[in-house]
Amino acid sequence: MKKQILIIVAGLAMAITTTTYAADKISTDPPLANAREKAVKDFNKKAGSSVNPNLYTVDNGFILQLPSKDVNVRSAYNDKGNWVYTISRYTPANFSKKVVETVKDSYAGYNISSIEKVEQPGKNLVYVVSINNDKTIKTLRISNNEVELIKNYQKA
Repeated sequence: MKKQILIIVAGLAMAITTTTYAADKISTDPPLANAREKAVKDFNKKAGSSVNPNLYTVDNGFILQLPSKDVNVRSAYNDKGNWVYTISRYTPANFSKKVVETVKDSYAGYNISSIEKVEQPGKNLVYVVSINNDKTIKTLRISNNEVELIKNYQKA
């Protein structure tokens, strides 16, 4: 009985030590730390200032987020620190006048509830716009001044 308890305790100690070692190894891995540093440096360059964004580790990379009262910016980077995409969510006070005019030309009588700008390397800039009126809620995609209806919901 003492041998069985001793074997169980030794096994648990070994499992805990292995898990701790693996977790320590991941957090101090130089390539991972370099990738994070590269991502933060690129994010700050794109933001035009030296900021301290929130950094979240996700599968295959990182998400850097800079929430503010005017624009909420989220950028994704792969596990090597290379930029994948940026989504900027604007408040009504900071909506792009050009995007607002484009929407109003195609959907007069609708209110704009949100605008998100989506940027990806090598791709055209895209705006995702939510609009509504008394009867419907619509999601639009705007790229190269072309408006495309993505979703159309009827209000109950």
